Amino acid sequence: MGLLLLGGCIGPIGESSSVDGGYAPVIDSSFPSGSGSEQIAMAGSARFSAAGEDPDSLDLEWQWRLDGELMALGDADDGRFDTELEVFWTDEQSGSLSELRFTVSDGNFETELLWALSFE
Repeated sequence: MGLLLLGGCIGPIGESSSVDGGYAPVIDSSFPSGSGSEQIAMAGSARFSAAGEDPDSLDLEWQWRLDGELMALGDADDGRFDTELEVFWTDEQSGSLSELRFTVSDGNFETELLWALSFE
């Protein structure tokens, strides 16, 4: 039986403002919130999501990475994002630790979500 345990944290990367008045994108909601853990059985999956906006930029780009490998990406031209990713348990990941990273950028500033994944 395989299990996926996760925990996470949220935080902006870099300064929240600059000399030209820019602000980092804001993640208003995410799932899981990072305050607990989730278990999935062998051959199961876990769904992750992030939604938010940028207070002063319309053009946004985001990406999901699992252990540095690009899993998905997207962009928006209205200053808002709402995205999700499903991570599947595989035999190769059994017994390993991984990091899932969501990053959203306005071209000047980034905000990230991190989840520590344990594949049992």
